[in-house]
Amino acid sequence: MANLLVVPLSTLLLFLSILFLLVHAIPLLSGLVVFLLNAFTNFLFYFLQLMDHLPGHTITRIALDNIEMILLYLLLIACLLMILQRNIRWSWAVTACAVLLCTSVNGRMFDRFDHPALFISGPKTNRQYLLSSGHDALLLQCASTPYNSQAVELFLTDHFIKDVRTLSLSDPSLVLLELADKRIGIYRKKPAQPLLKDDLSKKCDALVLDYTIKYSYLDSTNDTVSYKNIFHLYGKKSFYKNTSNL
Repeated sequence: MANLLVVPLSTLLLFLSILFLLVHAIPLLSGLVVFLLNAFTNFLFYFLQLMDHLPGHTITRIALDNIEMILLYLLLIACLLMILQRNIRWSWAVTACAVLLCTSVNGRMFDRFDHPALFISGPKTNRQYLLSSGHDALLLQCASTPYNSQAVELFLTDHFIKDVRTLSLSDPSLVLLELADKRIGIYRKKPAQPLLKDDLSKKCDALVLDYTIKYSYLDSTNDTVSYKNIFHLYGKKSFYKNTSNL
């Protein structure tokens, strides 16, 4: 909405700047042009500051997949053809593309809302654990200072997350998270005893091993407890799971 006023004002300021270069040698006329430039510039900054304090002044975290991008371009082309050819028949194509695009975006939004997800990103020294539920998320990080991760930002955009709470980890060796009805344990350091004999790991529905291990360490032949979901990061910077595939 702000562009409806910003674009014309910016164009006017451009022409006034060019006019000032042409008439700068004429005292009275150049003074009038400078006065108009200052007035319109101050009004533009005042308008932008006013819009910046309004709720919902910007639209952020919009994620479109490949099919949705194609539908968006088809929608724009259909609108352009309808205007240029002045043919109302193109409205059917505009309506069809708009309906398909909205249906796809809303379908992904509800799917993300119904499946809480765990996302792990960042280097090992500054790992971030993001727990999403609906359109809210909890971000656990190892360091007290925030770590700007592009992968986390992309995850938030793709999952239509609006609110993020950030907390620092109190225990650097173990993280316990609740995903809907699932309990996930994240071991950042190798436990004192094997996983299949660890009492805490037996209470978890899934385990994420965020440390270097050997395959023999997961051998369960001598234990009656079976683990369906053990995920090892293998030093990767990103890891993503949701409750539908745990």
